[in-house]
Amino acid sequence: MKRSLLGVLLFATASFASPKPLVVTNLFVPWGYDSNDVVVIVVEGYLENTCQQVRGASIVANGFEFEVTPLAETLSTKCEPLVTAYTLEVVLNPKGPLDRGNYAVVAQGPNGTRLKETLVVEQASGAGLDNASYAPVDTIEVGVLSGGRMRAVLEGRFQNTCLSLEMALTTTNGKTYELVPIVVPLKMDRFGKPCAEKEWRYRVHKDFEEPTTPGRYLLHVRSQNGKSLNHVFSNIW
Repeated sequence: MKRSLLGVLLFATASFASPKPLVVTNLFVPWGYDSNDVVVIVVEGYLENTCQQVRGASIVANGFEFEVTPLAETLSTKCEPLVTAYTLEVVLNPKGPLDRGNYAVVAQGPNGTRLKETLVVEQASGAGLDNASYAPVDTIEVGVLSGGRMRAVLEGRFQNTCLSLEMALTTTNGKTYELVPIVVPLKMDRFGKPCAEKEWRYRVHKDFEEPTTPGRYLLHVRSQNGKSLNHVFSNIW
């Protein structure tokens, strides 16, 4: 009984320990945000063992600079020393919109380095959440094609049969790829029939050149209501 009780006490001590800061190996800050968007960045790094779990991030705002620190909690005392990668989305402005301007996002990198990326927030064109008619997007993924090409795949749902979309893919800093899907109204549906209020699922893709430098990259896709989806991929297969 004593040994069992000690195990319970050790587990409780580990579970309620203070969260530990995590080192960031990759910091992704998408471009194209407006002053009424939910601003989401992505950080990546490694957990030390099988007991660590990511528990959000600390965000310290100092003027036009955000310092982001991912946090981990140890959930058990019996841990295997297995290094595991983590990927975490972080909302920089949970309390409300950011003003127009250029911001800096910093994080603690490996071996005492500091990672830093620029966040550009443009002025929103109106009171609505979107500057354009972005398509509703449910899921995104990235795959590899032959000949040094890659493919971004989007899936979502329309509520009208006479809607389609066009996609524009750009990259400003070479680390993040921003994909903008714009809703296009049609006079007839894709089968040449009259329009109807009916839900249907779409699946579309956009091909692009594989990055020339090995590493990790972010596909950032805009969606309706000021939201976005993010998918980190690698060009090493």
